[in-house]
Amino acid sequence: MITPQKLAQPDAALINNIAPAHLEGFGSLEGVAQAKGEIYCGLTSNGVAIINAEHNHLNVWQKEIGEHEIQYFNGKDYSAKNIHHTAQGSTFTLISPQGEIEINLPYLGEHNVKKCLGCYRTCNECWRHSYRCKSWIRTTFTSERALYSRFK
Repeated sequence: MITPQKLAQPDAALINNIAPAHLEGFGSLEGVAQAKGEIYCGLTSNGVAIINAEHNHLNVWQKEIGEHEIQYFNGKDYSAKNIHHTAQGSTFTLISPQGEIEINLPYLGEHNVKKCLGCYRTCNECWRHSYRCKSWIRTTFTSERALYSRFK
């Protein structure tokens, strides 16, 4: 049987959220957390586990994460302020150790703001070069949608 950790060995693995919308087939939020946590089993030896501070199930994921470094977003280091939702989408200021970025998403909802934080955090971890994150960023964060931002 091919397991997810045999298909890919990521340098960084992100779990964006654990939510009731994901319950089908898992029975409980704990079941969802456990299933999503399997991604951490495949991390490379220097891989990093990236976790949404609001959906921290470290007690469930610690076995899969093992000795890997853990980084968080949606907390003090990577967060959003000045969030506004309009008919055109969502705007906010993304705060990171590299500075602040004004983000204009053509999508509504707090969940999309949090997805953007996760994408940016993962981008910084994988590239490890802040100059790349200061330039134009185009990252697909849902199946058919793309995020565009510019460093302030």
